[in-house]
Parts: sequence; structure tokens; C-alpha cells
Amino acid sequence: MTKYVSIFKKNLATSLEYRSNLVGMILLEIIGISSISLLWISVYKDNGQIAGYEFKDIILYYLLVPAIGIVTESSTAQILGDQIKDGILSIKLIKPVNVWSTYLAQAFASKLSSISIIVPFYLFIVILASLILKIKPVGATELLLGFFIAICAFIFAFLLDMAVGSLAFFMDEVWWFRHLKSFTFGILAGVTFPLTFMPEGIRNIVLLLPFKFLYFTPIQYALGERTLSNLFADLTLLGFWMLVTGVIAGIIWEKGVKKYESFGN
Repeated sequence: MTKYVSIFKKNLATSLEYRSNLVGMILLEIIGISSISLLWISVYKDNGQIAGYEFKDIILYYLLVPAIGIVTESSTAQILGDQIKDGILSIKLIKPVNVWSTYLAQAFASKLSSISIIVPFYLFIVILASLILKIKPVGATELLLGFFIAICAFIFAFLLDMAVGSLAFFMDEVWWFRHLKSFTFGILAGVTFPLTFMPEGIRNIVLLLPFKFLYFTPIQYALGERTLSNLFADLTLLGFWMLVTGVIAGIIWEKGVKKYESFGN
């Protein structure tokens, strides 16, 4: 355990050295949120409510999207894919450490540096928006539930990235996953719009998938639309998908490592 803590500390220090990148992320998100707000102003101009959301609710929803995304997003697939392609993985494989635990420690370190700087900023904006829009402020309990679900969802995102990154054992590039992930998360995770905006039949299917836990479900908890009474069912469904994804990732990894060891890269 000590060696993974050391890996975590080393990567945390490295992440904090690039705080300017985090500032750039904040500025990009502000531009994105401003653009979305202008879009919804025109949409709500002649509509008081859409799918149960008033204008002030939808603005609060989109303000929470980047805050939750900071917690749930994972970039392990690209890192792993590049290290397999460049041969750097060989160094990790000969060390007396669990490679998956190493990547998880690195991911958590990067995540913590982002959370410590960016999330407080977003929460300040959310509270300020609540006061300006004269709506019930987001409660501390609701926020904690939302971020708890988001942290659990990050584990799922990490396992999904390990599965996709391991595909680099069998193909030259996995960069395409970033584009596919953006598209999938935009529609199925509730980034582009709340899943309640979908037709009922499609929504019922999408809600059985794991992607909702990456954005939509944590935001629902943060807004008080879901409560402790929903937590057990949500964790059960998320746990099921984590198990399925973990097994698939493990199979791809084992087959890939054997191929990697046999033929090199």
C-alpha cells in the first residue's frame, strides 16, 4: 500500500505544477456555460416549463455539469494506450507493483488536484446563481450525495477506460475513444440535456445503462430530485455495471498482456 501512496503523492505534486491548465479549463467551461445559457434563454422564451424543468432549474443543472464532470471523467484510456504503443508499459510490468493500482493511484492524484481547485469555484458559482435566480440553494446533504455517487461513477469510468485502453494491445490507436466518449456521454449521460427530455420509451432504456451515473444521476442528487431512499437501488445498478465492465476489462487486459509479452510492441 505504501508504494501506491508514494505514486499518488508523486502524481499529485506533478498535477499541481500545472495549475495554469486548470485555469484554462475553467475559462473554457465558463464560455461553454455562457453559450448554453443563451441557447436556453431562446428556448424558454415562449415556454414556462419543459419536461418539469423551469429556466432557472436548467441553468442550475448546466452549472453542475462541469463540477460533476471534474469528478467522474477519466483519461486513463489515452494514457494507457499511448504507453502500450510507446513501450513504456514494459517498465511498469517488470516492477513489483500491480499495474492497475498504479494507474488508479495516478488517476486519483490527477483528480484530487482538479477537485481541490476547480470544484470550489463551480460550487461558488452554483450558490451565487441560486441567489440571483431566487431558487432554493443547493443543500450540503444533497451535494454530498451527488459527489458520493460521482466518485463511485469515477470507478466505473476508470474501468471502462482500462478496457478501452487495453485495446491498444490489438490496434495502433485508441484516440477515437475520446470522440466516441464525448458523443456517448453527451447523449446518454445527460451532458447535452437532462435525460428527462428524452421520449419515455428511449429514456426507460437509457436509464438502465451505466452512463447516467457519470452526470445525470449525481446532478439529480445534488438538486434534491433523488434522495437517500434511491441510493441503494442506484448503487446496486452501478455496482452491477462496474462488475461487468471490470470483468470485460480484465479479459482484454490478460489477453493483451500475453500478446504483448509474446511479440513485443
